Amino acid sequence: GVGGGGGVRERDGAAGMATASVELSDLSLPDRPSYATDGDKIPIITNYIKVQFADTDVYQYHVVYDPPVDSKFLRHKLLEPHLVNNRAWRFDGAILFTSQKLPGDPGFFTTTKQNTDEEIVVRYQLTKTLPIEQCIPLLNIIFKTVLSKLKYARLGKNLYDPKRSVHIPQHKLELWPGYVTSVSQLDGGFMLQTNVSHKMLRTDTVMDMLLEIHKNSPNSVQTIATKEIVGHVVMTRYNNQTYRVDDIVWDESPRSTFCDRRGNKISYIEYYKDHYDIVITDCSQPLLLHRLFIS
Repeated sequence: GVGGGGGVRERDGAAGMATASVELSDLSLPDRPSYATDGDKIPIITNYIKVQFADTDVYQYHVVYDPPVDSKFLRHKLLEPHLVNNRAWRFDGAILFTSQKLPGDPGFFTTTKQNTDEEIVVRYQLTKTLPIEQCIPLLNIIFKTVLSKLKYARLGKNLYDPKRSVHIPQHKLELWPGYVTSVSQLDGGFMLQTNVSHKMLRTDTVMDMLLEIHKNSPNSVQTIATKEIVGHVVMTRYNNQTYRVDDIVWDESPRSTFCDRRGNKISYIEYYKDHYDIVITDCSQPLLLHRLFIS
């Protein structure tokens, strides 16, 4: 429809709706008035902060692990100690961006996997050198990484500070304060825009919900739990990551096994101990399924 309340609907045949086209050159726009010469200047503060960079180029590397490492968290953890002298860097598990060149091209270094003392060789090769002006999406990611280094947690697209959360125990809720950040290239150069944001979280866990459902409706646990949990977003407290629950796998448990990248069978109990140093105590609980969509 067009306009408020009224509308025009397209029809077939000769009674169709007619449209008119207007060329931009036909429009007569008024000239900008001159700047004022009288009056008082008013200082205005905006939430834009000017950003300057010590480095003008960004270096992109392809990184592989030998033997392969499944966990993105562990890949990042193995790489981080070898980048302490780099002013800024970003790693997504396979592609590494740095503000300074790494020694050698291609190059490698060896590291040790915690808990198992297994030696891992990390190999890297330079694939591209980019001017900073072409890296605005990367700059936005880096500023979010800075907040992550300050122990802010990503919830959705923004980051929040769990250390300054406000607890509301009577409702099993807590409020997390955070920020929305965005880097843009404007007339004055690179600018960082910041806005305040808040996120409300539940404090009860999925296990708490399952136990409560079992207590109140022992004969309908699976039906009620599927209705109340599937489709919702949960957060894993050990890394503050969020996941959408697509299903509950009732016939599997932490004792169940899967194949890692090397084709070796490993249980979820072993995986969490190996990658996160977490000991799962309830080994009979069902598993939550999250489907990863790759575009």
